[in-house]
Amino acid sequence: MKSRATRRAARRTTRRAFTLLEVLLAMAILVGSLAVIGELERRGLTNSRRAAGLAVAQLYCESKLSEITSGIVAPSAVTGAPLETDPEWLYSITVEPTSDIGLIAVRVTVTENLPPESGPAEFTLVRWMPESTTTGDETGGATTETSP
Repeated sequence: MKSRATRRAARRTTRRAFTLLEVLLAMAILVGSLAVIGELERRGLTNSRRAAGLAVAQLYCESKLSEITSGIVAPSAVTGAPLETDPEWLYSITVEPTSDIGLIAVRVTVTENLPPESGPAEFTLVRWMPESTTTGDETGGATTETSP
């Protein structure tokens, strides 16, 4: 009969390394977690690019609408025209009547000039304006000269 000390020594010597099953399981967990982390990183980069593109589209849209409201550009229909400051972006303007007399709805849309499968950024703003801005019928301080 073996003594307790020899049985303990026998247990310690038989378990010195990982089994093949434990190593394979650890490798599978590592590979799976790396795949998940890689996918999360890819989605994060895609969403950050989309957010940056949307922010730029918003700034260009606000700028173009400000040009219209200030009178620099007439509110007339335009489709797919490149921006003067950045030709990689296209803008469209639609002018629609409203239910209120004397007001028009000016819709400005700015789109990134990319193929549709790339998911271009797009932003739209609508502003109601007096209808007189389209025809130039604004009343001003015109003076008439009379001869003596």
